[in-house]
Amino acid sequence: MNAQLGAGFITIDPPQSGFTTAYGINDHRKIVGTYYDADGLGHGVLRNEDRRFVTIDHPDAQTVNGFGTEARGINSAGLIVGDCCEVPPLRWHKCCQGVLSEGR
Repeated sequence: MNAQLGAGFITIDPPQSGFTTAYGINDHRKIVGTYYDADGLGHGVLRNEDRRFVTIDHPDAQTVNGFGTEARGINSAGLIVGDCCEVPPLRWHKCCQGVLSEGR
């Protein structure tokens, strides 16, 4: 895969992040992904076109052992999908705009 002429790279480094992974981008250059804080907890993140970051944490997500919330994709309407791990028991769920449904 080759980059287009004039294409560039941007740094995705949310505050308090130790490690960040980008999973999706939409037509409006909004980027979603997951960052891990100093305690190893995963947080979903949205990077807006104005370069501001929004942390996405589902209220039922486990907050220990490296689990948390992951933002996995974003469409052109801004709808974000992802998953989180709920306790107890440890069950992964898929979420869409904060609404969870049982994952398969």
